[in-house]
Amino acid sequence: MQTGAQATGLNVLVAEDNTAGAASLAHFLRLAGHAVRVAPDGGAAVEAALNDPPDVALLDIGLPGYDGWEVARAIRSALRGRACLIIAVTGLDDEQDRDRSRTAGINLHLRKPADPELLTALLRRAGQALLHGRHPLSSRCSSSGSTGLTTW
Repeated sequence: MQTGAQATGLNVLVAEDNTAGAASLAHFLRLAGHAVRVAPDGGAAVEAALNDPPDVALLDIGLPGYDGWEVARAIRSALRGRACLIIAVTGLDDEQDRDRSRTAGINLHLRKPADPELLTALLRRAGQALLHGRHPLSSRCSSSGSTGLTTW
């Protein structure tokens, strides 16, 4: 992430195997000023995160190769406590899926399709926290069943 007065965006990793969905999300994030890398499968996502640790990782759970939960665990292990906001953006949204996300080290679990306004607000909050040296979730986000957001 850029620092100081010129900070405009986050380093975002999008792990999504749906090509059109990944392109659309990446375009949206780039328009918002973020640097975006797209990984089409779990192995590519892990490699991308290890080569250039993201500020934020948006992970589909149903990825080929490593699933999103495995990717999240690999990111957490590799970053050794470095701040990284990991958000599941997935169609898998029952209680067991959310529990698996929490156990894997995923901070937030969003149901597809993710609300663009909610995603924008989450990334803005994460950017401000990182800019000031805080973890992206040092102040809690509120939960809302209507938006498909689950936090813990």
